[in-house]
Amino acid sequence: RDATEFKGLDILLIGTSYSAEDIASQCWKYGAKSLAISHRTNPIGYETWPDNITEVPLLTKIESNLTPDGNGELEQGGLAHFADGSTKHVDVIILCTGYVHHFPFLDDSLRL
Repeated sequence: RDATEFKGLDILLIGTSYSAEDIASQCWKYGAKSLAISHRTNPIGYETWPDNITEVPLLTKIESNLTPDGNGELEQGGLAHFADGSTKHVDVIILCTGYVHHFPFLDDSLRL
């Protein structure tokens, strides 16, 4: 019910609707290092995102970077490539696919 496992990580969110906004806010709240929200069509367009939240164009490619870190552990992450030619290091990719609203107890005339 929180995002503590993302503390200190660079996160890429795919999607630009309510679920992306909610997940970005929670990850920011729990200390993510940076958050990039990738959009296929239009960015969310907020002018007041915190400094470590950015909006980037469509993700086109990921290069994985699973290499030993010197302590016997694998270094996680990779390089994300975007439609405008920019790149960004990411540790985690989260697919923000939206919400399914299901309220079977409501009358049909009141349902979403």
